[in-house]
Formats: sequence, structure tokens, C-alpha cells
Amino acid sequence: MVLPPFPTAGLLPKDATNAAKFIEKHPKFDGRNIRVGILDTGVDPAARGLDGKGKVVDIIDCTGTGDVPLAPVEATSVSSDAIELKSPTTGRKLLADPSWASKGSSDKPTFLLGFKRAYEVWPKDLVARRKVQRKRNWTVETAKIVDQVQRELADLDSKPAAAAAAKGAEKADSKEASADAQKAELKAKLAVLTDLSSSYSDPGPLLETITFHDGKTWRTVVGGAEGDIRESTFGWPDEGLQKLEGQVLDLRKAKRLADFHLEQEHDVFGAADLLTYSVNHIFDSANNDGKPSAVSLVTLSGAHGTHVAGIVGAHVPDSPDENGVAPGVEIVSLKIGDTRVEGMETGVALLRAAQAAIATRCDILNMSFGEDGAFGTEGKGAFAEAMRDFVIRQKDILFVSSAGNSAPALTTLGQPAGTTDGVFTIGAYVTAGSMQSAEYALIEKDVKDHPTTWSSRGPAADGASGVTAWAPGAAITSIPKYCLSATQLMNGTSMASPNACGCIALLLSGMKQEGIPITSARVHKAILATNKDVDDELGIGFIQVDKAWEYIVANKDRPDADFEYQVKVTPFNRPQGGNSDKRGVYLREKLETRRVNQFNVNVRPTLKGTEPEKAYALQLKASLSPSASWITAPDFLHLGGNGRSFEIRVDPTQLHPGLHSATVRGYDAEQPGMLLFEVPITVTKPEVSPTPTVRYNKTLKSGSITRNFLHVPEGATWVEARFRSSNHASSGTAAKFWAHLVAVEPQRRLSHVEEAYVLQLTEGEPVTKRFSVKGGQTLEVCLAEMWNQSAAFDLECELEFHGITIGHSVAGRDELTLIGGDGLAKIETMSQIRLESFKPSISFSKRRTFVRPASSVVRPLLSERNAHPSGRQLHEVVNTYNFSLSEAGTVKLSWPTSSPLSNLYDSAVPMLSSLYEAQSKKLVAFGDVYAKDKELKKGEYTVRCQWINEDPSVVDKLKTATMRMDQKLTKGKDVSLSLYEDHVDAFGKASPATFKGNLKLFPGERKVLNLDLNLHGDSLPKEAQPGDVLVGEFGFAPEGKYELRYIVAPAPKKEEEASKDPKPSPEDEAEELPRLLAPMAKKLKSQEQKRRFLDSLIKDHPNSLPVLLARLDSPENINAQSKPEDLDAMIKAAEAVEAQVDEKDVLLWMAEKRAPVAEQSDEVKRENKKQEERKKALLAARLAKVKAILHRHGSSGGEFQEAYEAARKLLGEGSASENPAWATVRVAYHIERKRLGLALQGVRKAIKELGAGEQGKGEELKRLQEQERELLDRVGWRAWAAYRERWGVLDWPRDYAPF
Repeated sequence: MVLPPFPTAGLLPKDATNAAKFIEKHPKFDGRNIRVGILDTGVDPAARGLDGKGKVVDIIDCTGTGDVPLAPVEATSVSSDAIELKSPTTGRKLLADPSWASKGSSDKPTFLLGFKRAYEVWPKDLVARRKVQRKRNWTVETAKIVDQVQRELADLDSKPAAAAAAKGAEKADSKEASADAQKAELKAKLAVLTDLSSSYSDPGPLLETITFHDGKTWRTVVGGAEGDIRESTFGWPDEGLQKLEGQVLDLRKAKRLADFHLEQEHDVFGAADLLTYSVNHIFDSANNDGKPSAVSLVTLSGAHGTHVAGIVGAHVPDSPDENGVAPGVEIVSLKIGDTRVEGMETGVALLRAAQAAIATRCDILNMSFGEDGAFGTEGKGAFAEAMRDFVIRQKDILFVSSAGNSAPALTTLGQPAGTTDGVFTIGAYVTAGSMQSAEYALIEKDVKDHPTTWSSRGPAADGASGVTAWAPGAAITSIPKYCLSATQLMNGTSMASPNACGCIALLLSGMKQEGIPITSARVHKAILATNKDVDDELGIGFIQVDKAWEYIVANKDRPDADFEYQVKVTPFNRPQGGNSDKRGVYLREKLETRRVNQFNVNVRPTLKGTEPEKAYALQLKASLSPSASWITAPDFLHLGGNGRSFEIRVDPTQLHPGLHSATVRGYDAEQPGMLLFEVPITVTKPEVSPTPTVRYNKTLKSGSITRNFLHVPEGATWVEARFRSSNHASSGTAAKFWAHLVAVEPQRRLSHVEEAYVLQLTEGEPVTKRFSVKGGQTLEVCLAEMWNQSAAFDLECELEFHGITIGHSVAGRDELTLIGGDGLAKIETMSQIRLESFKPSISFSKRRTFVRPASSVVRPLLSERNAHPSGRQLHEVVNTYNFSLSEAGTVKLSWPTSSPLSNLYDSAVPMLSSLYEAQSKKLVAFGDVYAKDKELKKGEYTVRCQWINEDPSVVDKLKTATMRMDQKLTKGKDVSLSLYEDHVDAFGKASPATFKGNLKLFPGERKVLNLDLNLHGDSLPKEAQPGDVLVGEFGFAPEGKYELRYIVAPAPKKEEEASKDPKPSPEDEAEELPRLLAPMAKKLKSQEQKRRFLDSLIKDHPNSLPVLLARLDSPENINAQSKPEDLDAMIKAAEAVEAQVDEKDVLLWMAEKRAPVAEQSDEVKRENKKQEERKKALLAARLAKVKAILHRHGSSGGEFQEAYEAARKLLGEGSASENPAWATVRVAYHIERKRLGLALQGVRKAIKELGAGEQGKGEELKRLQEQERELLDRVGWRAWAAYRERWGVLDWPRDYAPF
């Protein structure tokens, strides 16, 4: 049997674009002399085809993820073999080579040391893999500990129960008690081990860096990656069980890396990870010592960027078919994917990448990143403006970007692609033949050439055509070594863009060698003029390298070759030159597609400002040609350097519903066929259905796409969509198709106005989907068979519209705000479409509060990477916010610049945020413009938010920006509003109305609801305070709901209850004065003032319990740091309180059974109140005394034992375990008796109780965590002691993490 050869040429397609043919004809135009910047997840210079000398010439982390702050550290010892340094973060001993010390340095030279947790910079898929591998070793190691404890417990259980029966009852009881104590201790140990295991979170390797100057340049070595391969059965390596201070990291043989661009050197962290890294040194120009302030540890945030780089320019000498499109190019890796936000790009990274592209002298950039932004903000935003106005137009750097993968509907482009002038926007295409055969292993053999179903389409919302060209949208090529595979299939516009970028790099290579000027405008014209016609519905063609080259050569001397024709289209009734200017005509809604539309078109040939003579000399005679009869335009236009305006008219009144695409083209009248500019015109005329139910019957085959545009009935708020397939050409198989429904709503993102479903249906299988809509808008109903299928099937689609609206809502504003203080709100509702079941529902899920900055700092960012492409320096404002949580819960933080009010690309001020535990500065979460829920422990938190802009006056406006904090309401709390038929019922005897669907509203019928807004007491969540906003939903179906906001009113004054205080006795009145004066002591800042004040009070009121209690510090504040004299004073103060309280009397009172409060006399109530105060006073004194004795004399003496038992008796066993002040004492008690398991239980419980800590409790939290580590060490659990020590390093950083 003869098998056909593998279609290797299809692994990385180059035939359909004629790129391979072009190189064959022009072998020197293979991309050489062209430098390509890859804005992505980073490029692995060790990957297949990218590992050749001079291929990857620079690698830059634009995100700041890998920034490692550096601190000067003096050597602890120096010998001829090694220089010893002590890590200021971990305490580990670091060995440096003596040759690293600069000449003429002191006997103890100084180096710059840094620290970084590996998992903060490694890509998340590698972190996941290494965690799984390490967990296997860890489980084996910790299982040894569990086995030992279980063995000890089993041995104890196996001893005969009556072994001591003959030795007398007393000895038997003693032995039994001893056995019970041992069992309790062993069970406590097992419980701790179970808890440790369930809460285990791998801290990962702790990286250490040493930076030094070798006389020529700065270099850095990295260690601590724990990258050796180890079988899981061997358990944890012994060095990982050692205390950090006992560890030695020998870095003398580590690779000494300089900035990557100097030597193109890199290394891997270890054999187990194979993650390549390199370094760059960061200099703050505000420092005059010439030393780096940080080292950038440059790794990858994913495999995507390496794959993209492989498509552009991989060079595989032994398999040329697997070369990239332009194998001769140089690659510059500009990492914009930030591991701190799951590999997404950030606004800061994008601006740094724009500047780095200039600094590294790139000729062309590829960006296979992007996302949807708000419709109507095309061309706006910090990154788009920097790229268009400076990088592209001033620096002549070409920019290629992926269109996005959000189709098949129209107007689905991501930013910055087709939304920004000057960008080559590339869609994904799959060609039949070798590409399909090599990459996709399709079972159907007759699949035709086709755009991928998901490749985003134009037009942009402002009318621009959007996509520049189609290109092959898949490849099997290089991925990073850490992925443990040399190549991989990836597809989408992310792959089409670098394919086109490689094609353009071939053109630039030829242009450089032929001396043809390189500008974006020159190449754009060539691509658009020579794209291959693929019968695209919007006229987008497939890129052709050879034809584009012929065009460039033929027109290289045209006077307008480097001019960009900027087209601005303005409705006739709007002023030109403002926000009304668009880049094309896009008529979509009902009214505008049913009238004649007039537009002013301004065409201006522009050139960068350094060539005014060319602009002056430009004179062009243009012929104007509309491509459709429903467009009217002038015949001619004379164009000069200042441009010209002319009128066009678009008359869609006679067009049938559907998509209509046309242009007005301007040709050079003196060179027939030479296109100068074009005005794109798109009309998506909606059909207006006479009924609220619309049906479509379609036949889908060969990857076909059908589009219907439907005017959503006025008043509709939700729709029920039903799908059913039939007549499958391939019997017994499922029909796979895409249902995509999109409305284009101004200043909202695509992802907020679309519904996309990929469905796979067996024949006759029904599927129903429900979603919200807005009446009066045009909805595209796009049904598409997946591109890789050819078998036909019929599809029935039915849309059933519903709508009940409320009078307080306006179009485009799906929210309703109620003010609790109003007491009652009337809401008018109306059925708009059909007979509807009336089932209103109201619920609240979040509490919203607002926080102003506690501080704000504006400053310039002076390092080179923070220069703006305009030549200015970036400035930042950093606001600091503080908040606290009384209990653990889910919190979401956002700002006025957060989505959905602003997004990543359509923002003038890129932002980053970081959330910390206030006491420890531990980073809890890192954020960007997209707010996310975060589970937080109780305690105090600090938030830092950074905004940047090149103009300091812009960031200055954000110094007072509020932080919005949304907290999920208490679990299980049902918070709602009562509904009444009318205001009479609301304030009368009637019960709240219930609507369970038994009431029907006819179309046009109104119903007024009366909402009782008087929420208070138990009807509110306990955390809600006056002025807070409760956020929830109000609606009539699961879809089409309105956001409901309720402003909490002031709480009513509590009514007098049966338990009110009785009339005070003469004794109570005499005690009132010292009771009022005693708390004033806490307000005195000086301890001396406080002491003198209390001495005076005690002199006047020697027996007053409030006064004596005032001398006691809170038991929680007594700790190991307390001074001996303060502890002695505390003991005396406690004994003074004890002397005033009759303990026996209190205990008897506690044991009494008392009548209900309502049945008690005033005299009994007074007595109960006094006894309760005495109990609290005695308890506070006992706790303060035992803690003071513990920290003054230790836990081994009889004095501690006596105080401990006295306090325990008063607390009782149950309440003792719940009292946080008791935890330290109880732990000390167990430690003294060698009950380390019970002590560990107590410490861990106390740590959990403190949560994130609060003001004044930070040191206590840190001490408890250190005590936990010490106990783990004492009990002999080295693995868990090492684990706790490493987390101790990470939990208590020296400073806030850098942005």
C-alpha cells in the first residue's frame, strides 16, 4: 500500500499568500534586515526555529511582573573560594564568586540582592504542572508524619484496658487519665495534620538574585528555583526541609546574565520546568549612583507569543517547509501579557511596549492580542492614540493586529485592530488543500476555502471597513520548551496576523534593499490594491505578497506614495472636526435606513510633519465613483495638501432588508485604475415584523453564514429563541452551528450586547435560549455552520419577544434607584408586546459603599521604559485606600475608570490596583480595569491604585477618585421589598400583595406597584448602615431585569422594651460619676498623663470597679513585647479588681435560674446588672493577670498554674475555647505540659480568629505565626515547619509590591 507523503508545506501555510514563491524568486528578500516586534506573552529564544544566533535580538518585559527590587548587602565573609552573603529576605546564605567583586572594593564588598516568588512570574500553566509534580513529592513526605501519629494512636488503643486492675483503683484511674490525655494529644495532632493538608498551598520556589558590575556591564545571577527532577516516591528533598537560615545557595556557577540585547544570553530555571528566562536591569534616572534599582526577570506568561513569533520568522534549516513566513527577520519580544492578571495585557504594558518598539528600532510590530471596547470610541484611548499618532505616523513603524475571534456576526472587531487608523487588521482564513490536511485532520474531504467562523468582521461601529485582509489563520509551529513539546497547532486571527506580518516583512525586506522608503501608508495601499478577491460580503480580500511587491515597485515614485488619506465622514447636520466625525457610513437602525442620508466627506492626504515641502507640492485630480446606484457623489475632486470636502447622499429607502455594502472610491484621473482613497458604506436594513414572534427557516451548508437584521419591537425586554435542525445530509450525525445575536449599542462593549451559542444538535432536537434585549434596536440574527463542515442541514429559528417595562427606566438605563427615606415608591409597569404573566420579583445581593483615598501621590516615572512615544515622560498618581471587614466575605473593588464605565483600550488613563493585608503588606490580589470578586478574611486592608498618563494634569484629576466596594450580603439573608396594590394597602391593614403568575397583563395594559421602602431592623442585613446602597434586581422574568439600587435610610430609634434599665438606686447614682470619668483615661495619649489621672480617680473612688478596670489594659494587648514593669503593674491592677469582687457570689449567681426579664422586678434587674458587671470585671482581671504572669514569669511556675485554673473556672470549658484573649494562655499551658498537638490547635485557631489582622494586632499575628512554626519544628514535623517558614517570608514582605 502506497501512502501519500505528509503535506509538510501545510504546517505553516505560505503558498496561498505566494510568500514561498516570492522568496523563491527573491531569495534575499526573506525578511533580512527587518526587525519585528512581537507584542504578546513573550517569546522563548530557546524554542525550535527561534534558537538560532541573532534570531531573537531583544526580550523585554513591559508588564513589570518580573521586577525584582534590589537592595545593597555587604558580604558577611570573603575567601579566595567564595564570598558569603546573607539574603535580607530569607536569611539564606548565598555564595558568590570572588571575581564578581569590583576592583578596589572593600574587604567586604557590597552586592545588590533581590528576592522573588517564582510563581509570581511563571506562566500559570507551568505553575499548575509544577504544583501537581511537587504535590506528589509533598504527599509522600507528609504521609510519613501522618503514619507515625496513627501508629502511635493504634499502639495506645491496643494496650489492655484493664492492665492496671490489680494495682488498686487510684493507680488505675491515674493510668487511665494518662492514657486519655495521650489519646487527646494524638487526636489533636491528627486534626492539625488534616487541617494543614486541607489548607495546603504550595509557596513554590523562592528565587534569590545577586546583581553586580563586572567592570563592563551589570550582570545578575539567579538561584533557588528548585528545578531538579525528583521521583515522587522519594518525597521532599532534604534541603527543602531545612530552616532557611541553614540553607546555602551556591550561585558561583550560575549563568551571569547581562541585559539580553547585549549578548542574547538566557538560561532555564531548572530541568524540571525548562522555563527560559533572561534579565534586564532597570535604572531610575532620579538616582545618581548609576546602580540599577531593580532587575527585570523576563519570562513568559504563556505559549501564545512564541507560536506567533514562529509563524512570523522561525528558521528551521533542516526542514525549510517549517520555516516562518519571513525566516530572515530578527525578533524583538515585547511581553504585554501580565501573569498577575492571568496573562492579560494591561494599559501600562501596552504603553511601555509602544515606547520599547521605538527604542529597539523595530520596523514592524505584530499584536495578536486585543479585546472588545465600547462602540463609538474607535481610535480613542491611551494606547491607540500613542500607536497611531507617534509610532505609526511619526516613526514609520508598521503595526499588524488580529481582528479578533468574536464573529460570525458583523461589527465584532476587537481593539486596537480595525478600530484604529493605520493598523493592518487581519482576519483568519482556512484554505483547502495542504493547510487543512496537515493541520486539522478533517473527516469531510470537500471543505472549501473559507474564513474561520469566529473571525471577527467589520464594519467598525464608526463605519470603517475594519479588516484589511484575510490570511491563513492556523499553524503548527514553535512553542516554548516549558510546554514539553516543540510544536503545537493553534488557530484563529492570532495566527492570521503574524502570517500577514511575515508577508509584509518580506515586502519591507525588499524595500530596504531596493532603497524604497518604508511607511505604513505606502504598504497599506499595496496590500489593499492587490488583495485576492475571495467573494467576501464586505469586499475584504486575501493577502498576496508577489502582487503587493509589484505594486510597490511600480508606484515607488508616485508623489503621494507616503501620504495617508484620512477620510472623515460627518452627518450633514453636525459640525465637522469633532466627535461626530466617522471613518465611513454605517446605517443600521430602522429610521436611518428608511430615509435619505446626507454626509460631508473630508479627505485629507497627510504626511508626518518633517516633510512640509512634499505636502505643499501635492496636487491630485481625482475621479469619484460610487459602487452602487443608491449612492450619489460628485464626479471629480481636486486634492491638495490641505484636503477637500464633498457631499455624498445615501438612499437606502428602496433597499430590501439585509446587508448592503458599497463604497465611494477616489481614483487618480491621470492614472486610470489607481485608487487614492475610498469611503466605505454599509447598510444593514432591519426588517420590521408585524408580530412579536419571528421565524426563520434556513439551509446551512459548506460553512455558510446567513444574516438577518431585525428591528426589536418597541418595549421588548427579553426574547425566547428556539432552534431545531432537520434534514441532515449526513444521516445520524449532529449539526454543528453558531447562533450569534448582536445589537450595536453606543458606548457599550460587544460582550455586553451579544448572545453567542455554539450548538450541536441531533436531528429534530429542540433547544431554547432566553436573553435580554432592548426595544427599538436592530438585532443581527446570524446563523452559521462551522467552517470545517460541508454537510447540509435545515435550521428553524424562532424568536418570541416579551416585554414588561417600568416607568422609571429610560432607554439605555437599565437601573432603578430607590431612596429608603421616601418610605414608599410607586412604579408604573406596562406590558408592551403580548399577553404577559405578571410575576414581579425583587431581591438584593450586594451592599455597596464608597471609600475616598487616605493619601495620594503624583510623580513622574523617570526610568527609560516609562517614556511616552511622544517624547514626554509618563506620570502616575497612586491613591491609597483603607477598609476593614468585621467578618470574612466576598468583596469586589472598582473605580470610575473600571469596566464597564471604561475598558482596557478605550481609556485615557491606564490603571492597576493592588490589595494588601494592612498589617503585613501581604499582596492579596492584583487587579486591572476589570473588577473581580475576592474572598477575604476579616481584618484591615490597604488598597493602592495607580493611574498613568503623559500629562500630569490628567492624573491629578484622579487624586480624589472614590473606590467602590461591593460586598455580598450575609449568606442565607432574604432581603426584599414588600409590594402592595396601592398606597392605601401599604399603610393599612392589608398584607403585601403576592403575584404568582395568576395575573395577566394585556398589551398596553398598565399596572402600578407600590413598594414599601421602610426597611429596618431584621428586614435589613446586619452589615447595612445608613447611606449604604443595597444592589439587586427587579424584573418580571429571569431575563430583562433591571438593576435595583436601594439607599438605606437612617435606623429608627429603638423602642423601649421590657428589658429597659430600671430606675437607678441611690448607690447606682453615686457610682455614676466614676463610671463616666473612667473611660476618659483611654483618650489620653501620654502614659504618664493616664497614670496620674487614674491615680487621682482611685484616690477619690478606691472601690469603684469602672475605675479599677480602667487601669487594666485590654487582655488582647498584653503580649511578649510588654515591658516587665508594665506587666507587674498589670498584675497589681488585676488583683485590685479581684479584691472588689466576691467570686463565690458571682459563681452562685451564674448558676441561678432566673425568671424572664419581663417578669423581673426593678430590684432584681438592678442586681442582675451589677452581677453581670462584676462577672465581666472579674473575667477581664483574671485574663489580664494570667497573661501578664505568662509574659513576666513564664508558664512553668505555680503562680501561672494557679492563675490559669482560676481563669478557666470562671470562663468554663465551652466559652474558654471561644475567648480570643484566652488562646495565648491556653497554648502556653499545653506547651508546658508537652501537649504540642493541642498547643498547635490553639495557635492555628487564634491565627484564624485574627484573620488578616487589625490595627494593633499585627505583631500578635506575626508572633502567632512564628509560634506555629516553632511548634511544628518542636513536634518534629520538619516538612510542615519548613512550609510555614516559607509562607512566613511571603506573608510578611518588606514593602508593598511594585506595580
